[in-house]
Amino acid sequence: MKVDVAVVGAGPAGATTALLLARAGWQVLLLERERLPRYKVCGGGVTRKALVALPCDVGDVLECAPTRARVTVRGTSPVEIDTGAVAAWTTMRDRFDSRIVAEAFRAGAQLRDGCPVHGIADNQLFSAGETVTARVIVAADGAPSRLAAALGLLSGRRQTPAIEAEVSVAPEVLAAWQTTVLFDFAAAPGGYGWVFPKADHLSIGLCSLHQKVSGLRERALGYVATLLGEGSYQVTRLRGHLLAVGGPAGPAHRGSALLVGDAAGLADPFLGEGIAYAVQSAGLAAQTIDRFLRGEIGDLSPYSRALQQQFQREFRWADRLGRIVYRYPRATQVIAMRNRYVAQVFLGILCGEQDYASLAPALLRHPLALLGGYRSAGPLRPASSGRSFDAPAARS
Repeated sequence: MKVDVAVVGAGPAGATTALLLARAGWQVLLLERERLPRYKVCGGGVTRKALVALPCDVGDVLECAPTRARVTVRGTSPVEIDTGAVAAWTTMRDRFDSRIVAEAFRAGAQLRDGCPVHGIADNQLFSAGETVTARVIVAADGAPSRLAAALGLLSGRRQTPAIEAEVSVAPEVLAAWQTTVLFDFAAAPGGYGWVFPKADHLSIGLCSLHQKVSGLRERALGYVATLLGEGSYQVTRLRGHLLAVGGPAGPAHRGSALLVGDAAGLADPFLGEGIAYAVQSAGLAAQTIDRFLRGEIGDLSPYSRALQQQFQREFRWADRLGRIVYRYPRATQVIAMRNRYVAQVFLGILCGEQDYASLAPALLRHPLALLGGYRSAGPLRPASSGRSFDAPAARS
């Protein structure tokens, strides 16, 4: 089979790339190893930044719209941050990913799910007894990307573990969490715990930015028990996965193939959030591929340069913040998060309203607000650029 573009992996990065290129009129084949819809380990927090970057409306698969963020250190001394609007939307990835795939299919992309790819050579993919020849190949096959490894593009990658439990709780417990997300720093070694409410359950997990952590499964079960109390819940699913954080250490392309999303290591090294970066990388990839196929550029190197320009500085600042918070979680809580102005700026990052690179300038720009942050009263609101936290208008 011959196509213009073959995309391997139907997560947000791969599906969005397929959607954009199909809309541009190219013949696109989207390959997914599992049958869709399929469960995906993910907290399911969708920031405004992610929604703005998406080229389609996903409002029908967003489940909850929490307006409060609770920030703690090992469950103690909570700081309650009231956004006054939506902090982040939540979703289940099986529905979220399938929604974007459906848009790609509607735009003309071909889909083959339940179709694992076994190998790559030059412009060819080997899958289920068939060879697919493509002018461009997009690897969107997740953090432990086999295609990235086959292309020799995994050098220097940072992979860190996370584990998530889907937890059924009593109606009154679910109702109490519907408007709140939790970030519990130091709940995992060098990482944090989280709670994201969903329509009929809670997603509770642990993420460690240490590359080797033992007993994370047992820690996760203990964490759920600590949060909810014995006997008041049922863990319906518990699964771990790896996060590839910090962006690619070198080029994200080789020959006629390139990496997007988790396959390119595009999860931030502080919180491990990757949906927004996956969608943004898909946009950059689609632009580069479109120009390449039209003969406007001779190779895919503009994509690697665009990734570095857009994400390198951001991830560097996220990494610096993570090293401070995870090394000194208690001091961070007392000195920083108890300061209402710092908490406002931090909330803007959590909500995707501002980036990591703007953190230090935002704190230093208003020294009086910073010094007065310990005396302020009233609900915390995000220190933002003034843009609304309402959901972006639907796009098609």
